[in-house]
Amino acid sequence: MYEHDHNTKMYNKNNKKTIILKSGGIEVNKTLLTFILAGTLSVSNVVAEQSSKQGGELKVLITYYSRTGNTERVVNDVAKLLNADTEKLVDKKSRKGILGFIFGGRDAVSKNKTVLAPVTKDAGNYDIIILGTPIWAGNMPPALRTYVESTKGKFKNVAYIITSGSSTPEKIVADLDTIAGKKAVEFLWFDHATLMNKEQYNKKIIAFTEQLKKIGK
Repeated sequence: MYEHDHNTKMYNKNNKKTIILKSGGIEVNKTLLTFILAGTLSVSNVVAEQSSKQGGELKVLITYYSRTGNTERVVNDVAKLLNADTEKLVDKKSRKGILGFIFGGRDAVSKNKTVLAPVTKDAGNYDIIILGTPIWAGNMPPALRTYVESTKGKFKNVAYIITSGSSTPEKIVADLDTIAGKKAVEFLWFDHATLMNKEQYNKKIIAFTEQLKKIGK
């Protein structure tokens, strides 16, 4: 076994990249280390796996709705760093194509609810629920509204992942706080430009996850 202290550096001799493990003394065995250096296994996955085995971390569930895949992309990257479970909301009403887009925006503005496929994870079993959502016409989509209104009594702490074309997040954050009955401990927002900027994207993801890790300390 190799034990890496906080901020230990490992060098990949093949591609000259430096990998920093911020694992606080997490042990990584020789086999996993080989996969990391070979580029076939991500550092975040290894750190999450090892941390889970050692216990003591927050139980996190990310419940989200994503029509185009932008919100889902952010959710998956955050989930890796937090070793979080994920629950994708499935709206029984079709939101595909231009008509789905138009009527979806109308339903969002009207604050309509919808019918969801059954969820598989119990929000009451988690220390923090992260709600992931796009912004539709300045509002949350019906799928997320339906979930929050039906599940809010189980939330211990909430945080948000929000994506948009250009809309700012203040209104939807306030709406979510009101419906959830709790003020978010943190929220992460991406507009289209930031989603496309790899450096800014990574910085925001890391800052968000590091803030959430402090909750259990």
